[in-house]
Order: sequence, then C-alpha cells, then structure tokens
Amino acid sequence: MLASVVTAAVRVMPWWAVAPSGVLLVGYLAVLRVAVRADREQREKAARARAEHLRRQRERRRALAAAAREAEIIKFEARKRVQVFDQYADGRRAAGD
Repeated sequence: MLASVVTAAVRVMPWWAVAPSGVLLVGYLAVLRVAVRADREQREKAARARAEHLRRQRERRRALAAAAREAEIIKFEARKRVQVFDQYADGRRAAGD
C-alpha cells in the first residue's frame, strides 16, 4: 500500500492505481479483526470451561469431606480362635496331630 501511494505521489503511476492495494489492505484488516474476535471467544470459552471444571472438583471434594465426617466408623476387633473350623475336613487330620 505504501509503495502504491509513493509511486502515485511521484506520478509514476495514476492515482486510481492505489485503489486495489487499498482494497486488499482493508480486506486483510477485516479478516484479521474477525480472527482476533474468534480467538478471544475461544479463549473465553476455554476459561469458562476450566472454571466450571474447577468448581465441580471443589464441590466433589466438599461432598466427599462431608460424607467422611458423617461416615459411621466401624471398629473391627481381632478375636483369637482356639480351633479353626474346616467344614470339608470331617474325618481327616493334619500330619502331626
């Protein structure tokens, strides 16, 4: 564009020859403007999705913490058995008995 304006200013080419390069420049700037808008929308959408994901993770952690506080704690006691019962060893004895 700048070269077209300079050549038209020094009368190497006619003034109306600047129009094609001006139209191309305006079209290119319009395409860039649309691309920037699309990129910004995509970044905002990704940021919203990230924030939503983090919010769901926080809610899940809070729910798990609340469930852990309300959980019933069962204490198992180890009992010592005197004799081990084996229902399939009716008439058999172990070696050394």
